[in-house]
Amino acid sequence: MNPQRIFNPCAGSSNALSGCLGSCWTLQRHTPHDGNTRLTVGRTVTLYELNTLDMDARASHLWTHGEYVTGIADAQGRSNFYALHGYFVEVELFDEGNAIAAVIPFNAGDRYERMIRGVDLSRLT
Repeated sequence: MNPQRIFNPCAGSSNALSGCLGSCWTLQRHTPHDGNTRLTVGRTVTLYELNTLDMDARASHLWTHGEYVTGIADAQGRSNFYALHGYFVEVELFDEGNAIAAVIPFNAGDRYERMIRGVDLSRLT
């Protein structure tokens, strides 16, 4: 089964699907009376599995399970960085306002170097 299908609108208040991407996992989508969709994951989602989800699902999982690392505004743009399940996620923001342009998981490379440059070591205990 394609795990992306879980994010299609459904008639009921909740649904669950299972899929295999190297190892099995389950996502459950639940929309309570307040109208805010919440996702729960049956196990840790790897960087590669997170990449298979659409941007809204990646962001939802990040807000639930991620830990804020730092925010950066530089010549490359504005981004917030989070730690999630042993890797990192960059949330790119549009130049104007606070709208999200992209949610990108990573563990090395230019994004990692940019994030490290932005970490305030004096805040670490």
